[in-house]
Amino acid sequence: MTDRPIGTIPSGIKDEALLAERRATLVETATELFIARGFSEVSVNEIAERAGISVGALYKYIRTKEDLLWLVMDTIYGPLEDVLQAERREASDPARRSTTRCDSFSPPSMPSTSASS
Repeated sequence: MTDRPIGTIPSGIKDEALLAERRATLVETATELFIARGFSEVSVNEIAERAGISVGALYKYIRTKEDLLWLVMDTIYGPLEDVLQAERREASDPARRSTTRCDSFSPPSMPSTSASS
């Protein structure tokens, strides 16, 4: 997880440790469900039930289902962004360094197959 402040999405919870812990549970649960069935097919009620909290309690940790999607995406892409920013700060040639770092996150190329005549 990144070092971004958990306050970027408003919450009714003042205890930051509790907020981080519960949001981590919600993110894990939502990620599994979103991957299995897609964002639009998963209800907030289902996420809350699977996470072991009431729907009312869930809304103390997030405002909307879209907030939860943002947290899921930040969990997935946040570490990549952190690495790229660190590389950019340390690079003597930022364009070359960023390209090299991005290449390291890309899947390997598929071998080319040429059709024989």
